[in-house]
Amino acid sequence: TKSGDLNSDQIITKEDVTSFIRYFTGYSGNALSVDTADIDKDGKITRRDAMILARYVAGWDGYNKYFNR
Repeated sequence: TKSGDLNSDQIITKEDVTSFIRYFTGYSGNALSVDTADIDKDGKITRRDAMILARYVAGWDGYNKYFNR
């Protein structure tokens, strides 16, 4: 599974962003894989990873570099 595809459905969508939101708000039962959620590859799952994913899904320029590795 590639970075950003948090629900392992083979595409990166708003549902993956929702997984991050649930993770950071303590939603029960929401665990993320470090392999897919550590988008900036700094060894941690942080809000920066969530921001990168949200901007990528929204179509912001410059964020596709995190997903084409």
